[in-house]
Amino acid sequence: MISIPQILRPHFFGIPLGWLAFASLILGSEFGVKAQQERTELQELQSQFELNDDLLQRIIRLSNNAPLLRELEIAGDQSSQLRQFAIDHIRSIKRLKSNSFQLQIRELSGNLSDLETQRLQAEKKANVRQMIEASQASLNKLNSILLKHQVKRLKQISLQQRKIETNRFADEFGMVLELKTELGLSKELSQKLERQIESIRTEYYDALAQLRKKSAAKTLKELTTSQREIYQELIGPHYDFEAARRDAMIQAQPKRVLDKK
Repeated sequence: MISIPQILRPHFFGIPLGWLAFASLILGSEFGVKAQQERTELQELQSQFELNDDLLQRIIRLSNNAPLLRELEIAGDQSSQLRQFAIDHIRSIKRLKSNSFQLQIRELSGNLSDLETQRLQAEKKANVRQMIEASQASLNKLNSILLKHQVKRLKQISLQQRKIETNRFADEFGMVLELKTELGLSKELSQKLERQIESIRTEYYDALAQLRKKSAAKTLKELTTSQREIYQELIGPHYDFEAARRDAMIQAQPKRVLDKK
């Protein structure tokens, strides 16, 4: 006589409870895997959009920079087209970003069933795809306004700006470390470069401080002793605004830099 396992003996509307528990376990596991896949796909889409969005925001800010426009040799018509481009992009992306924010609020509210969570993830993915399409359309529009060499230079300057902000030294010396993947730098070479950069920066900024002090003294040499005393009383000791900017950037980004490593 075949023995029936104890777990299969109780029934619920004719279905063994053991089978119900087993089915629930399998379905729950499948849903968990699928949910994780959905989250991963959404994160990848968001990363793709954030790269485009960061580039476009920087380009829009840079497009209002008169020296940069001269660097790019922007003509009169191009300048007005760039201004309109900025307005159009901000308008097109504003609604989609608002939708994204509302979807995040719904997710954070909690108390969502599995089905509601699935639907919400689908909505979020659809919205992010729309944002990617909108940002790509804006990049295509930019390519139609600027010449090929202007677009290339604008992207180079935008990348410089971003890498200065994100590298641990917050200046141009650390940019090479931010491009270690693109340059194929080994861990050993990256560490060697980091040590060299620390030494080079100290030498550079010390020399710069001495040069500033020497140059300031030459300027003040034309003043009388009394005038120099009044000047010093008015302004006090030198405050290095550029060093303060670098320090503030470094303080604002340690977690972001450490996460990348």
